[in-house]
Amino acid sequence: ASDVYKRQYQRRVRGAVQAAESRNVPRIEVPFDLTSSDPWLKPTKPISPKILLPEEEIAYGPACWLWDYLRRSRLNGFFLPLSGGADSSSTAAIVYVMCQLIIKELQNKNQIVEDDVKRIVGFIPSDPKQLAKEIFFTCFMGTKN
Repeated sequence: ASDVYKRQYQRRVRGAVQAAESRNVPRIEVPFDLTSSDPWLKPTKPISPKILLPEEEIAYGPACWLWDYLRRSRLNGFFLPLSGGADSSSTAAIVYVMCQLIIKELQNKNQIVEDDVKRIVGFIPSDPKQLAKEIFFTCFMGTKN
């Protein structure tokens, strides 16, 4: 037990020496606070996290990334050469999941998504298939394995 205390003491001393020898971090004063000084201000209601299944995370993560890429690139869609393999079919499925998420946000009256869809497609599609038809283009490029 004495070896354990000795090591703990050595770590504390070593940490204190390192802290004492380190440079001071420069501080910058700013004319605002990140908190409010209003004592009557109430915090917002907590939001319960939605725990997704692993399959949902696998589908939603890339789908959201594709939507973000499409919006930021200011392009009008995706082109995917289909080989008939797992990669191209998985990508096509992820694009369709993206279209489902977009339609869900349109149904929830998300104005930002609506503006982006109007810019990309030119109109508001009524279902995921219609949206996919407007932004997802494919061709078959078979391979010999």
